[in-house]
Amino acid sequence: MMNRPRDVDKLLIIVVGLLLLIGTVVVYSASAMFADSRYGSDTFFFQRQLIWLGLSVAALFIAMRVNYRALCKLAWPLLIISMIL
Repeated sequence: MMNRPRDVDKLLIIVVGLLLLIGTVVVYSASAMFADSRYGSDTFFFQRQLIWLGLSVAALFIAMRVNYRALCKLAWPLLIISMIL
């Protein structure tokens, strides 16, 4: 079910990377004072944001390698399970 990533859209990756960078800076900018007074570290929320950013980038690279056409067989069972949940 794994395959090699083909023809990655470099512009899309760059734009998403810039949005992630801007969002991370905004999280630090908006929460540094609160985190310092509440948690004793001005980078508390910034570090959490970086952890989630790293996990999401890892998930992106895994998802790039999965052949999504093979998942079509699971579409109906997954739909039913999600409706039940």
